[in-house]
This record gives sequence, structure tokens and C-alpha cells, in this order.
Amino acid sequence: MSALIEDYTFASVTEIGAEISNSQIIRKLLPATWSKARVAVRLSVLQDSGAAPTSGAVFAFGLCSGSTACLGDATPAHVVGFGNYTGAGAVQALTRGVGGTNGFSFSTGANVFAFKFVNGVFTASSAHQGTPITTGVISAPAAFYTCFHWLTITKGSPNWTFSHGNVTNFTFNSAATFIAEMESATPAPVNHVTQADVTIPVNEGTDGTLDHFNLWWNRSAPTVFVHDVAVIKLLA
Repeated sequence: MSALIEDYTFASVTEIGAEISNSQIIRKLLPATWSKARVAVRLSVLQDSGAAPTSGAVFAFGLCSGSTACLGDATPAHVVGFGNYTGAGAVQALTRGVGGTNGFSFSTGANVFAFKFVNGVFTASSAHQGTPITTGVISAPAAFYTCFHWLTITKGSPNWTFSHGNVTNFTFNSAATFIAEMESATPAPVNHVTQADVTIPVNEGTDGTLDHFNLWWNRSAPTVFVHDVAVIKLLA
């Protein structure tokens, strides 16, 4: 299923974005040659079902090679990124916060890893990405909550370095703040958490050039609303 582009108004705030319901986003947003880049997303959770997503729910984003065989396809050809996968490639359960507005979190953050797929074969990063990690925050008619995720990727030979961060506060984080923080050398938005750097061996020459942004959410309830995507080529 494709993402639905539409606008939502919560608490007098209207924003246009992509509503993700068991679907993916794939866009070519990087040149073929780069040495350091940051991929980031500003999102919220809509159409709250009132319960945690069902078993097997996947939230993941990163870079893929080309516009086919990416996250959300049966056999990803070449993808690197971050998501609720364990070191063994299983899907980490998502829990729903008490009271509804607390969003969804990875239930055991110590088991969440950066990853790569090559021809469908999963490889985890050198270590886990830490805890806590908030996937998204649930908006309600009285308030519009948004959060950020970002992944800074530095190429190496053969090991690439991945650094993940996210905002954990339950408030409206604006597009202006998102862009300003993602363009900075070290993003530091209010109430954020960053994880320890991890590494994964990557071979673009053999497995394909990573230049497409890719996001995947595989559940129809709740839906995830992607307000903004940022893919930035950084100075190494």
C-alpha cells in the first residue's frame, strides 16, 4: 500500500505529511558519492487503536540501494538503518505508554540494533543502541505531539559508524526546530537521547550504492504520520 499524502489539524496546528499505513517511503535524496550523512524523520502516531501494535510490528528507516527491494519488500537487496530489530534479526515488541499520550516504545531497548540487509540476509551492528527509545508519540484532538529520529552514518573501510538519536518529550516539535537541529553538527533538541556509536561492515561496491531514503511501518493500526524527512550530506 502507498503512503497517503494529506493534512491534519490538531490543536489549531495544520500540517501536511504522509500517513503510513502498512506501507513504505522510498526517495532518492543523496548523491552517489558521500562520506557522511544524516537521515532523519519527524513523526507522530495517528488513529490510535487504544492498544500496543500487534506482534510483528516493524518501524525502521535508513538508506537503501535503488527504489526496489528495500525495507518493506520481501527480500531487501541492500539496506542499512535503524529499527526495532534484535541482534538476531527478530522483531522487538512495541509497547504503548500508559494514558495514551506516552507513545510507543521498544520494550527492551538494550536489544535494539542498527542493521543491514544484503539480499535478504540480516546483520546486526556491533552492539545494541541503548534504551529508552520512543518510536512515536500519540496525537489527540486536544494536542499535536511529534518526535524526531535521526541516524548519522559515517562511511569507513569496511566498518561504517551509526549514531542514533531521538526526542522523547510529548509535545509539538516544529518543522523549523527539526530542520535547524538536523543541520547542526551535533543535534541536541530539548529532551533528546542519543545512543552509543555502533559499527557494521558495509560494501557498496559489491552490494549497491546507498542513496535512497527508506522508511517502513507495517501496521494499519495505528497509522504513523510522517511530517518531515531530512537527508543531509555532512562534512566528514
